[in-house]
Amino acid sequence: MASQSLLQQKSIRIQLAVITIAVLLSALAGAYMIAEGILPDQYDFSLGQTPNEYDLPDGFEITVFTNSLAAPRFMVAHPEQDVLFVTERGGERILALSDTNDDRIAETEVVVDNLSAPSGIDFHDGWLYIAQDDRITRVQLTENLTIVDREDIVTGLPTERNTNEVDSNQRALLVHNDEVYVTVGASCAACEETDSLRATVMVYNLDGSNERVFARGVYTALGLAVNPLTDEIWITVQGRPLLEGDAPEAIYTLENSDDLGWPRCHAGTMPDPEFGSEVDCEQAKQPLLQLVPQSNVTNLIFYTPDDTEHPFYGDALVVLHGGVNESERQVGMGVLSIDIDPETGELLSTEELPFMNGFWLSEEPGDFVGRPYGITQAPDGTIFISDDSVGAIYEIRG
Repeated sequence: MASQSLLQQKSIRIQLAVITIAVLLSALAGAYMIAEGILPDQYDFSLGQTPNEYDLPDGFEITVFTNSLAAPRFMVAHPEQDVLFVTERGGERILALSDTNDDRIAETEVVVDNLSAPSGIDFHDGWLYIAQDDRITRVQLTENLTIVDREDIVTGLPTERNTNEVDSNQRALLVHNDEVYVTVGASCAACEETDSLRATVMVYNLDGSNERVFARGVYTALGLAVNPLTDEIWITVQGRPLLEGDAPEAIYTLENSDDLGWPRCHAGTMPDPEFGSEVDCEQAKQPLLQLVPQSNVTNLIFYTPDDTEHPFYGDALVVLHGGVNESERQVGMGVLSIDIDPETGELLSTEELPFMNGFWLSEEPGDFVGRPYGITQAPDGTIFISDDSVGAIYEIRG
């Protein structure tokens, strides 16, 4: 009997090993497909195509601006030229996309390469600022987008990946009032960090000097934007997993020395069962609004087209990258609009409305057409959305 039991245990171990290998091979195959632009037919959008799968408000038109990119994520538009800078994470480089003949199809060139896990980017006074895995780099560009200077202005950012996340070292970056803001995620779902840079928003002078903590208690944040009417910094913060009842995603306004509560309190209302209490939530910065748990909120912008009478003028557009909730159902995945007073910049409602949806095929995990990640706008109000699953950038005009 003992011999039979040992054989059964060995058989179970072999089966588990086979399953584990199969899962790993599947994950590696998926990552390779994204990196190489080899995608299933249902995801293979053509250049200039109008993806009819996606729903937008009346008056907006969408086309595929470019495709076959390797996991495009963060973006920023040049303030004076018809150029869109894109972080191609799978290629570890920055691309410049332009449309010189207005055919809504991008011409692409590499402007910065030899990067390591590039994520958040911003453009300021001729310099492109780039967050990498352990540093912030800035590159000075000519009008022809050639590099005349490149320097690492910040080094030593924590590089260990968050053990509960798929991708490591994703950072939002923002240049505002001649300072550089960057998010540094936590190393775990909930723990007492020993590295003072973890779970923060850090701020620096433009040359990387004068390092200081701007906000603490920030679990994972991938969106930073400035409300143009109030001059407030808004931040999107993902909710921690591994709780009985996932923590909501949240959006905050930030001020110097804010504490958002992690790991003691989540989204301003949920005390951590191990580290926190109701008192911690009372003391934590309260969010402007909460979003669906595990919907993986990423980027946001304030929509400011040329027409100040546009019905969406001033509204916040927020991207949900999508995730799987505790019921193992697919949630999120789309772009929300949040109603903002176009004259004062104040939040008018905590109700978020769909701006772009149609990504899901069903609620089964992985059953989707595409998966949005980044959002930005050109000076004329044209919206660009990156899709790191399809490898495309969508152009939206309204």
